[in-house]
Amino acid sequence: DFCLSRGLGDVYKRQELKAPVDVPARGVIVEARVDKGRGVVATALVQQGTLRKGDFMLAGESVGKIRAMTNEMQKPIIEAGPSIPVEILGLDEVPNAGDEFFVVADERKAKEIVDLRVTKSRHERMSRQQAAKMENMFSDMGSAQVNKLNLIVKTDVRGSLEAINSALHDFATDEVAVDIVASGVGGITESDINLALTTGAIVLGFNVRAGGSAKGLAEKENIEIRYYS
Repeated sequence: DFCLSRGLGDVYKRQELKAPVDVPARGVIVEARVDKGRGVVATALVQQGTLRKGDFMLAGESVGKIRAMTNEMQKPIIEAGPSIPVEILGLDEVPNAGDEFFVVADERKAKEIVDLRVTKSRHERMSRQQAAKMENMFSDMGSAQVNKLNLIVKTDVRGSLEAINSALHDFATDEVAVDIVASGVGGITESDINLALTTGAIVLGFNVRAGGSAKGLAEKENIEIRYYS
């Protein structure tokens, strides 16, 4: 991710593009992951303004106060200007690669924006699920019932999630369909186990594991969890 973000920064420099520095920072998230012990770690490329340690950042559906910043040499820094890629700590959720970020002065307003985005995303997801159910219902009419393997997928890095989901769908056959009922970044939670219980899904963890309470609930309810690296 740093190689990519540094390359993007070099493009800015070679083209001698100019960007304002005395304004609140804006830019794009290049990559993000969950790091054990440090929490959410995101690589950000500043496109305008100056990003500073202590700034309150909004990125997609993620929000938080920057508590630490490091440069591409893994050296601590306190600020970064345009075309500078930085690794930041402090966001509450893992943003998507490609999400735009910006610094806000009002923490309350930022959280309101995030809540609106989360609500909109949830409604859109529910609409897609309902549309898919209707489509499946009509396609199944007049045909033999197809066996379905329900899966819940959790990974440690956002960038690998789409590739893993795509690979799992490739395992589908004419006799067995693969349905990923939910997927996301982070450890396996009680919510994942409860969803598996209601959907009859198997939970797959890629470089992540179930927390103590989630593991206990899975054992109690006989929910299958499989771990992979």
